[in-house]
Amino acid sequence: TGAIDDLHRAVSTCKDEEKIADGKAIVERLTKLKYELQHNRPLTPLLDDGRQDVADYNRELDALASPTWFDVPWLYAECYLYRYKDSPNSSNEADYKKIDASAASLPFQPTGNHMMSSHGRSSPPLYPLDPPS
Repeated sequence: TGAIDDLHRAVSTCKDEEKIADGKAIVERLTKLKYELQHNRPLTPLLDDGRQDVADYNRELDALASPTWFDVPWLYAECYLYRYKDSPNSSNEADYKKIDASAASLPFQPTGNHMMSSHGRSSPPLYPLDPPS
């Protein structure tokens, strides 16, 4: 929730229309994933993005009999989550590689305790507020 809120605030202060559109798409995708996790929805097959591991993930997902987020083996869930982040997961989200690449240029500054490390120190910003000149 904190990351979504931070990104939403950063997008609302941005002036570049393309970055605003990209930021909104990222917020939408994170919100969808958060909802699926909180409501224990079934994991969905990854759409083919040309990478060789898609078939492996989907074969394993079939073998697990369409598990939900709460009953999937934790290691598969974690790997799937990172792979999900890198794949287009619906027909209207085909350009997420572009969005992920442009996210680094958003004026994003994490805030709040959700960015604390395990040692109690704040993590550095994920993205700089101002791009280097």
